[in-house]
This record gives sequence, C-alpha cells and structure tokens, in this order.
Amino acid sequence: SSLAEGRFEVYIQPKFLLSQMELFGGEALVRWKKKNGKLESPNVFIPILEKSGYIVELDFYMYEQILIYMKRWKNEGSRLPVISVNFSRSHFEKEGIFNRIMELTEKYQVERQYIEIEITESLFVLGYDLVKTEVQKLREAGFRVAIDDFGTGYSSLGMLLDIPADIVKIDRSFL
Repeated sequence: SSLAEGRFEVYIQPKFLLSQMELFGGEALVRWKKKNGKLESPNVFIPILEKSGYIVELDFYMYEQILIYMKRWKNEGSRLPVISVNFSRSHFEKEGIFNRIMELTEKYQVERQYIEIEITESLFVLGYDLVKTEVQKLREAGFRVAIDDFGTGYSSLGMLLDIPADIVKIDRSFL
C-alpha cells in the first residue's frame, strides 16, 4: 500500500503571529506521492480513504510523523511550535481517538501543549456525546482542540457555549 511504502508525505503549513512577525505554529497537511512522482491533492484521495476506513490509519500515520519531527526538534534544542493535526470523523464511528493519541504522545515524549487536535464540526452531528467526551478528555490531558468548519452543519451560536474547544474556525458560509 502507499502508506506502507511511505508515499504519503507530511507538509507543515506555517502559522504566523503577524503582530510579532514570528512563527507560531503550523498545520500538518498530507499529500500522496504517486508512483510517477506527481503529488495528488487530498480532495482526490481523502474521500476514498474515508469510505474504505483507511483514513484512520492515515490520520495516525500523520500524527506519528509530526511527533517524530517534534521530538527531533526538541532534541536539537529548538523551540517547539504548536502543530495542528486533523482527525477524521471515522475515528468517532467506533471508540474515539483519546487512548491512541495518548499512547503515541507518551511514546515520543512530546509535551501536549504543543499539539492541537483538529476535528470538524460535522462530528458533533454524528455523535455529540462521544465527541464531547473525547474532546473534554483531550483538553484535560493538556492538548489544544480546534473545531474546523463550524457552521457548515446544523450548529448554532448557542452550541459554541457547550463545545469544549480552544479554537473554533468559523466557516464563511455561517457568517
């Protein structure tokens, strides 16, 4: 498979604090390097992986690659940025993500405050109680949590009061 062959590549899109003109963090992005060397956009392969269930393994592959980078930077004495990693809705169709995220984070000994777990707002429609519980556990363990695409589903402003997240990215369609 492409995952076993290492043909999924991790890129980090930087996030800057313009007020201080400094790098604050980044968001982990995935690209699929095909056998012909061409990079494929996630818009093409993510829906296929979500339907097949392989997205769960790709998400954790991405997360582990970020932890490997962060451990290396830490060992080199670099200041760690906050890196955001996306997790698909497929994780919440079974048991969630907390336990596996904890195992990997402890394996690489990266401080949790430098990791931002990003999920989409549509997850709350899928299974509100499980998602809310998992998000609360992640935050209590010291991770940052971001909700992406807020307002694209059935959310209301009132729901913002109940979601235990650090960052909410509001979709322009909501505005």
